[in-house]
Amino acid sequence: MNFTFGTDPEFMVVDQNDNFRSAITFVKGDRKNRIKIGEFGFYYDNVLAECAVKPAGSNAEAIINIRTALQHYKEILDPHGVKIIPQAAAEYNDAELDTGKLLKSPLGGMVQEGRYAGCKAEKCAYILNTLKPTELQEKIRHENLRTAGGHVHLGTELGKFHLPCVSLIRTMDLFVGLPLLILDQDKSGLLRRKLYGAAGRYRQPPWGAEYRTLSNYWLSSPRLVDLVYDLCAFCVEFVEAERHKEFWHIDEEKLDSDDFWNSGGDPADLHICFGYDSDKLRGLFEGKGNTDEGGASEYIDIIKDHLPSELFDKIQSLAWPSGMKPKTDFYEEWAL
Repeated sequence: MNFTFGTDPEFMVVDQNDNFRSAITFVKGDRKNRIKIGEFGFYYDNVLAECAVKPAGSNAEAIINIRTALQHYKEILDPHGVKIIPQAAAEYNDAELDTGKLLKSPLGGMVQEGRYAGCKAEKCAYILNTLKPTELQEKIRHENLRTAGGHVHLGTELGKFHLPCVSLIRTMDLFVGLPLLILDQDKSGLLRRKLYGAAGRYRQPPWGAEYRTLSNYWLSSPRLVDLVYDLCAFCVEFVEAERHKEFWHIDEEKLDSDDFWNSGGDPADLHICFGYDSDKLRGLFEGKGNTDEGGASEYIDIIKDHLPSELFDKIQSLAWPSGMKPKTDFYEEWAL
């Protein structure tokens, strides 16, 4: 197994009175013109503070890289008396949304950057379609809810081919997304998933796979970063060994058949999940059912049966309230 682990997390900016503020006011870099510090990039995206974190090849390097990025953000924002927090969703007031330059909206007309969404399309590993961002762009233009993600970028050959990438993303839903959903103590996460963060959401950048389901919750602690790195490494190795076939059957013979495509067949019909209820799993991400031990018990059993015992124990050690009781200050957790 050979892979790299990167992320481009989004954070919310708050002032000393915990008011949500537009990052456009304080971060003087945008996606196209980033503040470059070494191999890191810092910029605003809509009203959120985002950064591109240098990819890592180990747990320790991932923690160091993320801590370095957070330290740089602290230095950027401290002079303005504001800070970043790892919250998944919040309602912003109109004054904060009406910030930034006027831009031509993909939906027509001109909007200020705080109401602009230039979202690129993302894919779904279940319906196997590319999802157009039009509805999201409309909501961001007219509504005040803003959400923050913690997307994981995996540098792996699996992401460069359709079927292995789809299998990797489904595997990550089960072994990464669901444990984080259970551990997550940020109740705004459900609000986020009304816009972003449904199960199986991904893109295929040149370096591999971008898993887009996670919120920024896992960035709240080095211990969670350590866990997510290990879980991602497990998923890559799992799919490289073709163990995803323990759960899914893909009729590749029909997928290669001209008759199937000429008849207008839906390729999703040829992807059969027999190892667990994939529809119920997707529903848990959408808030359909509880993610406590009862609501997710069948998946917890699968996770326990397949993960190395020390990795499953690591998940349990971080479960509320035993090990992952959040500190009152995000900066304290990261020793910034």
